[in-house]
Amino acid sequence: MRWIIVSDLHANKYALDVVAENIKESKGEEDKIVCLGDVVGYGVHGNECIQWVNDTADVFVPGNHDYGTLHLFNQPSVTLDSTHANWTGRWGMMHAWKDLDDANVEILKELSGRTPIFTNGVVVFSHGAPVSATKMKYVENEGDAKEYFFRNELRAEHYCLVGHTHIPQVYIEADEGIKPKDLAGKAFLSQLGDCKALGVVPSVGQSRDGSPFTGYAILEYVVNEDPFAIEGSLEIVRLPYDVGAMQEDMRKADAPDELIARLENADPPQRDE
Repeated sequence: MRWIIVSDLHANKYALDVVAENIKESKGEEDKIVCLGDVVGYGVHGNECIQWVNDTADVFVPGNHDYGTLHLFNQPSVTLDSTHANWTGRWGMMHAWKDLDDANVEILKELSGRTPIFTNGVVVFSHGAPVSATKMKYVENEGDAKEYFFRNELRAEHYCLVGHTHIPQVYIEADEGIKPKDLAGKAFLSQLGDCKALGVVPSVGQSRDGSPFTGYAILEYVVNEDPFAIEGSLEIVRLPYDVGAMQEDMRKADAPDELIARLENADPPQRDE
């Protein structure tokens, strides 16, 4: 089984175009595409990103910016201070509220009505840590990986893939304990053998690990029945894209300077985002 996982598109068509083309070049007929949510927010190309997800993704789990944007559509009177996010998060949701056409609003509603935690028994996908359908938690370190997946009695899957943090990470459970992998903005490929693993997928639209590159992940595994074993590999793909073009579109939309600069600087996140 081969899963291609994208996350946190954040209304950035320039980054998505590069990712989509790279996926198209390598995708097999049986491969499945998963989107881990946050299609909108921060960026200015919500319509294009929603259309791509709707046309392409086999599995979708909604993110907090998807929910937050739809919350605005349900309010009779909306102000920039009425959304539950910081200044930059509110701006992105408000832009989507004003910019999305009616058809894509309906698509976003349908997508966001899907289960926020998807599992096939071997792998579990969610936007944040797979512990709550309503409160999305960040996976930022080894302790989080243990608490939310490896030591979580409710999670019996072999693999876990999440987004939300915008900082790609890989944690592998071996005999000597949980081994974190330092990716430092680089591509990564690990043959997992029969080890359990948790991966935090790169953000397509707004990296925050010091590298402005976009990215996605590929999980591939084989389930052997006799004797029962699961063996797999996890790849983190990083790709350059036209950051300057995205920044120019953001300026035209009067986006906050902080959001425009973050595309290039890839600064670490603030915790209310």
